[in-house]
Amino acid sequence: MGSYSVVPCAEEHGTAKENFSVIDSPTASVTLRCAWVDRHALVADLLNNQRQWPGFFGYAVVPTAANAVITPFPAKNTTSGQTIDYDDALVAVNYNTETTDLFSEELEPNVEFSPLDYKQFRWGNANGVPLLEGEAPGRQVRGMNLVRTLFQQSSVPSEIFDLVGYVNNAAIADPYWGNTWGAETLLYTPPHLSRTVQSNGNNAWTIILRFSYKPMGWNQFWRAGTQAYSRIFIAGGAQYFNYPLGDFSVFF
Repeated sequence: MGSYSVVPCAEEHGTAKENFSVIDSPTASVTLRCAWVDRHALVADLLNNQRQWPGFFGYAVVPTAANAVITPFPAKNTTSGQTIDYDDALVAVNYNTETTDLFSEELEPNVEFSPLDYKQFRWGNANGVPLLEGEAPGRQVRGMNLVRTLFQQSSVPSEIFDLVGYVNNAAIADPYWGNTWGAETLLYTPPHLSRTVQSNGNNAWTIILRFSYKPMGWNQFWRAGTQAYSRIFIAGGAQYFNYPLGDFSVFF
């Protein structure tokens, strides 16, 4: 067995238990003795850091500390005011493999419809009758949205609001999808936010972020004459950015 905590403590004899089932994930429990003054520090270290059960070496799923109950170890009956001065605490700890959702992701289809300039086309052949306004086809470009939902957020970063309408200024390596989103290929659209307020005054946000993906980049445009996407420039000036560039590192 390894260590339970960085806070000084010791396992009470005969209290360590390991539970296995063909249906449920493994669980474990133990009672730890520590100094009475260290009891809260011990519980905080176990739960906040989700300390693993030290006995499951080699298992794919290891239980982590889920809850704890503190009771005093009997001591001489000395008091300070209305409370007894205990020397030691017994901390009963339960370990399980239950998890909490941090975020979810999905890809959903989208479609962009771009009207084409009727003056660029002829009927029948390259020298045929010019098209009339309203006769030119539209160009349908199918794509997808990357939707990321963040759960149990204690605050909302300012970038959630400030970067709406921006595209990513650099390539983003996404470890969850196993790919890289190229620079200027993700357009951040308005988010959806909701908040749950609990009776104790605590509150948590659920934030839904949506990025429209265009592999050729949002600042390149279809050019009918070349049948390809190209960047455009202000006459006599610099490149025109229809979508400003922003730092998306806060999102990934």
